[in-house]
Order: sequence, then C-alpha cells, then structure tokens
Amino acid sequence: MARGGRRTFRMELKGAKELEAALLELPKRVRKAAIRRALLKAAAPIAADAKGRVRVRQGDLQRRIQVATTLSRRQRRSRGAGVQKGVVEVFLGAGPSREAHLVEFGTGQRRHKDGSSTGAARAFPFMRPAWEAGKMRALEEFGRMLWLEIEAAAKRVAARALRAAKQ
Repeated sequence: MARGGRRTFRMELKGAKELEAALLELPKRVRKAAIRRALLKAAAPIAADAKGRVRVRQGDLQRRIQVATTLSRRQRRSRGAGVQKGVVEVFLGAGPSREAHLVEFGTGQRRHKDGSSTGAARAFPFMRPAWEAGKMRALEEFGRMLWLEIEAAAKRVAARALRAAKQ
C-alpha cells in the first residue's frame, strides 16, 4: 500500500523477451516515449468506462476523469516522493477534484462542533469497478500497442538517421 492508505497498482508485462529486446534497440528517449504512448492508449478504455459509471449528478467529476502523464500540483503534494529515475508512469483517475474520493468511497457520519449532524454520504464507486473490469484487457492492449509504437519509432529513427547521413 502506498503512503496515506492509498493503493497503487503495478502492472508488469512478463514473458515478453522479444518486446524487451526490441525496446532496447531504440534510443532511451524514444523508448520512454513509445512506452508512454502505449500506456496512454491502453488506459483510455478504462477511463471511458469510469466516466460511464459516474452518476449523472456528478457531471463535473465525469469530465475530470482522465489518463495523464502528470499530476496536478495538489495531487503531487499529496503523493509525496517523486518518481524513480527511468520509470514511465501514467495516471488514471479524476484529475484535480475535491469530491472524487468522497463519491468513490463515501463518508462516515459527520458531526459539527455544536453536535448537529450532516449525515453520511453513500459510496458510488466508479474507478475501482472500471479498473477491475478492464485491467486485463488493458494489459493485453498495452502489449499490442507497444509493438505498434516500437515499429513506428524504429521507422522514425531510421528515417532520421538517413536524413543525417545525406547531410
């Protein structure tokens, strides 16, 4: 579990020696960009599913669900330590939103100092069901998209080398 009781999900693509070998043939910068693009494309269906699971009354929340390579300032502050060097991360969830966690997990009974109560809010999960329904498909899609990205990146690197050789 991550700091603060939040869960982090880690996906590893195992048994793909050919994929790894093809990636290692690319320059590091190009390799990371290819991985990032493949992750963004693979996570998009989960984000679309999560948007469909948000109750209509939370329309603003629905609009904020995204797949991104960076976090908002507020999200970075609550996350703590930075990213490890050489790691490619993509974030899937509600962007800068104050109510996303309240909708996803609900709240307990809330009381004011004067003793009055505002009641509890029921949980209406949207991210966890979308993740559970799509994580395996996303992993398969990531592998497929990564092959396509590697092929496209290799063509770009070869074309760039050809242009440099002509000059």
